[in-house]
Amino acid sequence: MPEEPWPLMDAFGYLLNGELDKAKEALRAVSAKSGRTFEGACMEGFVSLEGEDHHMAQFYWQEAGRLGQTNVQQCYVQFLQARLREIAGDYREALSLYRQVLMGSSKWLEPTYREGVCMVKMGFTGQSLDIFADLVNREPFALQPHSRGFGDRPRPGACAFRAVELLGRVAGPGQGRGPQGGGAA
Repeated sequence: MPEEPWPLMDAFGYLLNGELDKAKEALRAVSAKSGRTFEGACMEGFVSLEGEDHHMAQFYWQEAGRLGQTNVQQCYVQFLQARLREIAGDYREALSLYRQVLMGSSKWLEPTYREGVCMVKMGFTGQSLDIFADLVNREPFALQPHSRGFGDRPRPGACAFRAVELLGRVAGPGQGRGPQGGGAA
């Protein structure tokens, strides 16, 4: 019998359908048959996250980081851990993790944006300005209305766009200017 192309497909399907117990069983079966893998540990982290077990999600993503064979894999799971810490309100730990991600993947803009968001949440709005200014400098076309096929509006998913938008909200009505020239939404 030929081996299935991606042995985690069943577990992934169960995860997408919200069948967390079945996803865990399928992941255990794959692990028993093939050993521990980066992909399996990542998925176990997401299953734990969906089950609202943040401690185990962190554990599995740490394991995935040890199993990861590339810098991209290791930075990805470190980013997931940082985001988890940020959502839990542990901004200092999140900042530390985001900075570690940036050391390994300096061109990835999302960790820089998240670092700035953590600074704002901690009350260091002034220091976040430098971080957000860096994003705008690194991604200037995101704020131009005609950039990359978005018609007459800026690219909304771009880190620079979101940074300017966040600063407009933090500055308050009438003080900040959003990316389209009016007050930030």
